[in-house]
Amino acid sequence: MAEAIAVVLEKQFKPNEEPQDHDFARDATRTVRVFLEGPNDTRAEVLNFIHEVKSHNSDSVLRQKKSALSLMTYLGVSVKVDIQSQATAESMVRVHDKLQRAVSCLEFFTTHEWRFTNDNMTRLMARLHPRDRKIFNFDIADLDWKVYWEQYVLGTRKFILKEDPSTFPAARSHLRKMYYLHRLSQLVTVFLVWRLLIARSETARYMWQNLVALILKLVKSPQSTLSRPT
Repeated sequence: MAEAIAVVLEKQFKPNEEPQDHDFARDATRTVRVFLEGPNDTRAEVLNFIHEVKSHNSDSVLRQKKSALSLMTYLGVSVKVDIQSQATAESMVRVHDKLQRAVSCLEFFTTHEWRFTNDNMTRLMARLHPRDRKIFNFDIADLDWKVYWEQYVLGTRKFILKEDPSTFPAARSHLRKMYYLHRLSQLVTVFLVWRLLIARSETARYMWQNLVALILKLVKSPQSTLSRPT
């Protein structure tokens, strides 16, 4: 099995002018040429390993089968790791390029400062007649921002996200439940960590006792001050 795999890989990676009946077992000094550029030489290591196996074959049938099984396992795992590492590296490079382009687009705006004034609008508002000012009201000082943002969000969900307005109450209820669940999970996590530290650390118990004593002292101090006769 090992010899068959070696012959197949040798035919794949050697030039056409090479003789087809060359035996690596008789030429221990010859190395397999791999036409692969770059830092990843996993396939070269696999071919060198195959060459070593062929050069030191055993007469034992059991040992021969064991060597063939080991060779196939090593070959499969090596090729799989090689392919996955290259795919992961390429995907990470693409993600890095996208992030770099996004950051470069925002660089000018994040490293400069602008100040905008509305003096012209203020002067125009001051020159308007009260009746015209009421008809053409463009002063945002009278804007109810709470109502504005509520209508903004509802309009976005209805016209942009295409959500049915009848689902809004259920969505609010679900969001409220998720908020309480999130806070509860935080409290449970803090409690478990606190219990773990108190149970396993003498320093944590000492600090906790001092903290409780300090809190009790601060709570009792104003009461004693209020109860003290003047």
